Amino acid sequence: MTVKQTLKGIAVAILENLPATNQPDTSAARDRNVKTVQRFFEYFQRDRERFFALWAPNPTVELPFAPPGLAKRYATASEFAAFWDPIFLSFKGKFDWIPMEMIVGENPDKIVTVMKSDIDLQTPSGPLKHQGDYIQVFTLTEGKIVRFVEYVDSWFMRGFSDFEE
Repeated sequence: MTVKQTLKGIAVAILENLPATNQPDTSAARDRNVKTVQRFFEYFQRDRERFFALWAPNPTVELPFAPPGLAKRYATASEFAAFWDPIFLSFKGKFDWIPMEMIVGENPDKIVTVMKSDIDLQTPSGPLKHQGDYIQVFTLTEGKIVRFVEYVDSWFMRGFSDFEE
């Protein structure tokens, strides 16, 4: 495995010496998808229009370990907007992502990130300070996010009412 530094300091691990396949060269798709994921973190809470442009039509957002009051799956356009809009429209302050690792395997349309966050926000229900740990799995097609799965610190998120259904 080699690690390559990329934009925004996110380390990308490229798995090498995998069994040979009859697949075409996927380096262009890998590079395009890595840029999309990097932009996800760059635009998050900062640029709603550009953030939403990263997504394919009808994407899915999943939170397998969502705390009570937060849905585990968002699949319709209205659910998708309802999930992301509070972050852009009513959360004010700092939400910084700290990249730990980005893993791109044989399939360039699947990227895993390991991130930390440094949050100091004012939300409709009051101040929110947190330093979190996340694992995110991005599935992309043609450089657009079609599925996003986030494994979040659900113990911290429990009772956080700004995301309640």
